[in-house]
Amino acid sequence: MKPKHWILGTAFSEGLCVLIVEIAGARALAPFYGTALTVWTAQITATLLFLALGYALGGRLSRQGKPLSLAVVFWGAGAWLALFPFMRNGVLTASATLPGIGAGSFAASAILFGPVLLGLGAVSPLLIQRLQQGDRGGEAAGGIFFTNTMGGLAGGWLTALALIPHASLRLVLAGTGLALVLLGSLWAWPEKKPAPST
Repeated sequence: MKPKHWILGTAFSEGLCVLIVEIAGARALAPFYGTALTVWTAQITATLLFLALGYALGGRLSRQGKPLSLAVVFWGAGAWLALFPFMRNGVLTASATLPGIGAGSFAASAILFGPVLLGLGAVSPLLIQRLQQGDRGGEAAGGIFFTNTMGGLAGGWLTALALIPHASLRLVLAGTGLALVLLGSLWAWPEKKPAPST
């Protein structure tokens, strides 16, 4: 069992990555769709939709109790995001054929970032399962959501003030994907079993 600070650190990192994907993702749509309110609405709607689906998925996975579930959702989300530089132009070109900016930008966001956000949404229920002890599920959920949201605030400022002004979107998003794969690998790392007492 990972210690509490490890679980909360993961929640913070997950929230940070969600905001990087949301803000940098909207910027990635801009060359094809601009930065109108419709485009931002499509990006936010896709974000909320896939996070909600991820919460449901995480709840189902937490009931199964498989120890590698958390690692697998990080690996899946990270691998998909790391492919962003290779998928971007094809997806944006294809989605631009849909009628209207709203439909095209939503479809592009759903394809490019939906699987990532689905995986990241599944993280919170899986962390809550690891954190709760006995009947303290509400306290565990509150701790996870607080820490996750603080990570999101940090991710928003980091993306707006440091990442977007100083790095290419391809590097920011693919690098975030690789960080998620690494985080999944850390969760898959076998823990040392306590030495038997003599």
